Amino acid sequence: MSARYEQAGPDARAAVSWLRWFGRLAEETVLAEPPPAVRQLLERRLPPPEDGPRAGDEQVAAVLLWDSRRDAALAGTRAPAGRVGGAAEMRHLLFQAAGIDIALDLHPIDQRTLRLEGQILPPPAVVSPITAVQLLRGRRAVADALLDDLGMFCLERIEAGSYQLMLLGGSLQIAVDVVLELEPPQ
Repeated sequence: MSARYEQAGPDARAAVSWLRWFGRLAEETVLAEPPPAVRQLLERRLPPPEDGPRAGDEQVAAVLLWDSRRDAALAGTRAPAGRVGGAAEMRHLLFQAAGIDIALDLHPIDQRTLRLEGQILPPPAVVSPITAVQLLRGRRAVADALLDDLGMFCLERIEAGSYQLMLLGGSLQIAVDVVLELEPPQ
């Protein structure tokens, strides 16, 4: 390697010198705390679940309006019969809280895990206050995500079980109690 360095031109040698300097600097630099502005933004968007609700926060529980497993026939729709790849079919859930619709799609990945996709749908002409989601199992956060411009999010490789999906935005927190199942109840 040193022979190639010796044969390199001045531009390549300058780039290598800069990379070495940057590597030393990166090893020496320890960021114990994020800058205050970044910390405040993170605390607003993803408060730690161990601390519970912040003073002044409005917490609302979401209500299940529709479950494709239970209500598909009532809506005149039906899912294809059988299984895909040995896993259960996709499931759709629709919740509502504080005038906001919460659409969740459960996509089986294998026999133990699934992908949770969701979209936050505020009333027409209203900007959603929700900016992030956090999936809790008990009091432990297992996944989180920021919403995109369309209010969508995706949480990958979630194990089946009972969870609380927290929708976070400003002083509003919406709790969605959801059981992520791979097989229909017997």
